[in-house]
Amino acid sequence: MSRETVTRTISGLKVTSTQLPFTRSAPLMTRLGHILAAVLNAETGKVSLDSDVEALGAVLASLDPATIIPLMLDTLQCTEVIRDGKRIELTTTDALDEALSGDMKFAMHVMAFVLEVNYGAFFDGGLSVTETSAPDLNEKKTNSPSDSTQTQTSPNAG
Repeated sequence: MSRETVTRTISGLKVTSTQLPFTRSAPLMTRLGHILAAVLNAETGKVSLDSDVEALGAVLASLDPATIIPLMLDTLQCTEVIRDGKRIELTTTDALDEALSGDMKFAMHVMAFVLEVNYGAFFDGGLSVTETSAPDLNEKKTNSPSDSTQTQTSPNAG
């Protein structure tokens, strides 16, 4: 089975994420469990980081300052951002600084998007975290080879 690649426009920037291979995704899920539990709204099973301040506070409170960057690097390893026409693979701290550009709101939305790509099905669609409640008409999904660890965009992602 192929891993899915999804491209979404977030804050006007193209973000592409490919599902992590199982051997990376499963161990990471155990590290992310408390975060995933904190963001899911018990009533709706969904969360909007823009409107749910309580959920955002729960996420921030559940993070350990000493481990947040390694956790982000592990989570974002198959993700890229196009900023100023440059493709930035989120695999190093320098890449995080360049792509996320000090914009914490953007960073949280990218993380939420990647969690949705990797773990959304686990929650039966309940982990649908977007900037707004409207569907993203620019979102594209493709499949990548199961043995690939590089992010691949769809041919039409331009």
